[in-house]
Amino acid sequence: MVCSGIATVFAPQGIIQLIGIDYNDVGGYIHDVTPPPPCERWLPTMKTTRILEENMVISFSPACYFDIKRIGAALNDDIMGRFIQKETVEKFLEVGGVKMEDMVMVTGDGYQLLTHLPRSVKIIEYWLRQPVETYINKVVASSMFTKNITFEEADACEA
Repeated sequence: MVCSGIATVFAPQGIIQLIGIDYNDVGGYIHDVTPPPPCERWLPTMKTTRILEENMVISFSPACYFDIKRIGAALNDDIMGRFIQKETVEKFLEVGGVKMEDMVMVTGDGYQLLTHLPRSVKIIEYWLRQPVETYINKVVASSMFTKNITFEEADACEA
């Protein structure tokens, strides 16, 4: 299934990218330094083959998109089409997709998460129920994007 390329239908931008002066910075492939981009059907969105080194900052952004053109092409593909349940996908087309993105700094013994966003279903659904004005004002007021908001804080935000 992985080798079919099906992941590129639902996650066309890959999972990690380098971060630098420009968001989605260049430098993923450097002539005579890194291996060339992979040519396998299932890896065309791989943004880098660089070895991650201490103090590098990357964007780790798993996502799932429901793009009708990509899905239609995949359904007509002899290899990928076997792995798509058309009826199930049709239920999610109106969603469009979802993406969780984190900025991560590589450390000597692992990584440091630089972004702190709500991750629980309860908190995300709470924010999605808010009117846009309330959402924007309370996100800024709660410093939601600089710390993890708790269930208690989400409950206290109820108007």
